[in-house]
Amino acid sequence: MALRSMTGYGAAQGARDGWQLTVECRSVNHRSLDIHITAPTSLWACEMTVRELVKRHCRRGRIDCRLALDSTGPIQLAPPALSQVRQLYDLLDTIRDHLRLGRPVTLRDMLTAGLSPVGLNTVSLQPDEVEQLVTSVTGEALARLVAAREREGQALCQELANRVERTRALLEQIEPKSIVERESQAKRVKQRIETLLGELEVKQAIENDRLYQEMAFTLERSDITEELVRSQSHVEALRKQIAGSLTPMSTAGKGIDFLLQELSRELNTMAAKSSSADLTADILEMKVEVERMREQVQNIE
Repeated sequence: MALRSMTGYGAAQGARDGWQLTVECRSVNHRSLDIHITAPTSLWACEMTVRELVKRHCRRGRIDCRLALDSTGPIQLAPPALSQVRQLYDLLDTIRDHLRLGRPVTLRDMLTAGLSPVGLNTVSLQPDEVEQLVTSVTGEALARLVAAREREGQALCQELANRVERTRALLEQIEPKSIVERESQAKRVKQRIETLLGELEVKQAIENDRLYQEMAFTLERSDITEELVRSQSHVEALRKQIAGSLTPMSTAGKGIDFLLQELSRELNTMAAKSSSADLTADILEMKVEVERMREQVQNIE
């Protein structure tokens, strides 16, 4: 299963018995699954059905679903509606006779009395038919949404893989440079200590073991070997995560983000310990790559 972006769009339409249902689904990034549904009152009973469908297709992101139900045929009056119209007309005609009004009852009179044209089209779908239509069309729209998210996810995956490879290459450059820097720093520390002892004229009073112990303490504080090893481990884990072989894809975005946080922490430590301009430049370049990956991974499901 490939990585998915949290950005996408999918739409579908379906018709049945003179009614057409249109479903549009949009998604953007969000730390969890946030579902918003817009539907006419005639479809409110199907809201839970839509929510369950969204949960089956998406695990993270803000999902906006808009449902619209439109009549595709002429308005038809079923017997119950015709009966209601006739009853209203008879009532108004009785009132007209009682008040001895000269003009006949008109359609405007009936509308003023509360007749609603919207409610005349009583030829409608049964609840189970509405449920079936909503399930079918929404499922198709969500499938297209997921396909769009997967297409963008593939592009993000390739971009992340390229940046991880660049970071790995920089780490390989840093390792030999760190060894040279450590040896160079050892010489500088030794020369500095000997110079200070010579200035204080106490060189003979300091044992060699003590001198080397102080050198070891100083060099240990600037050694980045452990950070390099951990960084290489994080980079390898990132490579596997992006390839989909480390953790389930349902948590890929959070997993990658966690690894990038850990890698960024190691790079910060290395930058603080580095005293070489060349070494620091490589570390800062890696930090730039990591920050770019962290921005991109915010849109991965």
